[in-house]
Amino acid sequence: MWIHIGIFLAFGILFFLSRGFFSKSGSYLAGHLPDFLAISKKQICLVLVLLFAANGVGLFVTISRAAEIDTAKAGYLIRPEKGEGNVQEELVVTDGENKESIAVDVMEQPYTEKELSVMLDTALQMLDEKILGENESFERIEHPMELVTAVEELPVVIEWSTSQPVYLDWEGKLGEDIPEKGAAVELTGQLTLEESIWTAEPDLVQTKYTRTYQRTVTVFPERNSGSEAFIRDVNLALEKLQKEDAIYQYLPESLNGKTLFWSRAADRTGLWIVAFAGIVGLLLILSEKSRQNQKEKELKRQMMLDYPGIIQKLILLMRAGVSSRRAIRKIALDYKRETERGKESRKAYDEILRTYYEMEQGMSEEEAYQHLGARCEIAEYRTLSTLLIQNLKRGSSQFFPMMEQERMRAFAERKKSALILGEEAGTKLLMPMMVMLLLVLMILLVPSFFSIY
Repeated sequence: MWIHIGIFLAFGILFFLSRGFFSKSGSYLAGHLPDFLAISKKQICLVLVLLFAANGVGLFVTISRAAEIDTAKAGYLIRPEKGEGNVQEELVVTDGENKESIAVDVMEQPYTEKELSVMLDTALQMLDEKILGENESFERIEHPMELVTAVEELPVVIEWSTSQPVYLDWEGKLGEDIPEKGAAVELTGQLTLEESIWTAEPDLVQTKYTRTYQRTVTVFPERNSGSEAFIRDVNLALEKLQKEDAIYQYLPESLNGKTLFWSRAADRTGLWIVAFAGIVGLLLILSEKSRQNQKEKELKRQMMLDYPGIIQKLILLMRAGVSSRRAIRKIALDYKRETERGKESRKAYDEILRTYYEMEQGMSEEEAYQHLGARCEIAEYRTLSTLLIQNLKRGSSQFFPMMEQERMRAFAERKKSALILGEEAGTKLLMPMMVMLLLVLMILLVPSFFSIY
């Protein structure tokens, strides 16, 4: 809960610093993030709204879970009604020194005798799996056995006895003087139905409603940690109390002379909601950044494809005696008329048109060409900008040879780009071609297969 409140406090500080809500907070963060985390205001606002809403939902879930009555502190758990099935409670138990999370199985309330007349045989078959515990086989018992006094799926109680209590007692605990080579122990379990569920006469219970489980096991000296021993003792204490009440499942108050303190494990659903919202927000940001990068990459590729054509037009116009300013004007206005007729806009020509407008508004040619190179952010267009400026300062004696050289280089780069695009297209077509090949093979082979068989 405190984490949710801390998140709301962080939002409050952010809103106070930005003197506004989500929109102004997005603008505030967009202006204070480092360059490598440059994110648009819209993206930041979306993530803030998502986190704020998710934290609200998470806080509500946490409070609603905390508002439930914690009967574990009172020393009991409420058992489900008949037919609802058994449940498992995640509890935290401590005796002052040890503190462990433990799963406690809570059995449903008992059934009547006629509903359970055949369940003892089922319980008998289940014991092999239940009592083995952490041991790998009955031929090598190195950890305490889980000699359950009740079967969680069935209303059956079990009383255990062993032929060698010194080595293995009726609770499944291993003794301290077990020989290193192991010792054989005869294990016997008497299965009966819980008294709260049968209505037959006692003599009938002793015959029809009892089963005997027998197995010989080989025990070896115990190997476990202090934590395992603590959990084992707690589980055994829980098993002793499982049959004492039909409605409540009481929890042991002490263990080995130490007081036990019970509480429900902290519910982290709200925090998971906030974490999920944060991950979704991060994915949205990364997705938007990926789309932007792809868009920028496509624009740059488009500008590189248009670059040889722009160079060619400038050379033709300027060799015909047109000045660089009028050549830019001619290219820009022709492009404007084409877009007005519905032709798709092109980034490179948009920049040429913008350069023309700057010169028409009084900006000098040199400054307009400098802006052109700076805006395009591509080495080729910066080269074009430099050549146009040199033409203004030094004349056209060296301009046309350098422009011709730039034109040839640009066309060579365009051919190279076309080859790369062709290879990429071929790669993209590879998967559909593989699918078509498989379909053709199936069309040819399936009829042959059925004709054989």
